[in-house]
Amino acid sequence: MPFNGTMLLPTVLSLRTTKDGIRLFSEPIKELEALQIAKGQWKDLSAEKAGELLQPYNHTGSLRIRTTLSLSHATNAGLSLYGQNLLDYDMNFNKVNGVFYSPEDMTSMEISVDIILDRTSVEVFVDGGAYSYSMERRVDPNNKDGFRFWGNNIQVKNLEVYELQSIWNK
Repeated sequence: MPFNGTMLLPTVLSLRTTKDGIRLFSEPIKELEALQIAKGQWKDLSAEKAGELLQPYNHTGSLRIRTTLSLSHATNAGLSLYGQNLLDYDMNFNKVNGVFYSPEDMTSMEISVDIILDRTSVEVFVDGGAYSYSMERRVDPNNKDGFRFWGNNIQVKNLEVYELQSIWNK
């Protein structure tokens, strides 16, 4: 197991009533916002333009990205960093990164994510905490793409970028 001082963020767990009954949601604690330095907020972007706006942050150690992707038709879309899929949403088979995920509104063509990256790990909170996952952050030294939104004719409805300060500096 690749630990390198890695620890998952504290989260708030809540019960919410959904179309499938009561479900457990997990979101980062609000205190995380005290560590954020806003770097940019944009709306209604093409995937290419959104990727360009993220390029200055390719090598940032700690980063928070909030975004909503709008798909034009049932297909896959996502966000990668140096070839590692941070988000891989397959609308055809209702999967996020290969795991079944059914959105609250089955007719929605959108997915919202809150992605928190540090040097060694990635945590992703989907649709307000309805689904969340964490993974090791792996950089492919042969891949020069940096951040890249991908998918067939997708729109990035909103994009927010924050650098995260160390809690030890507070």
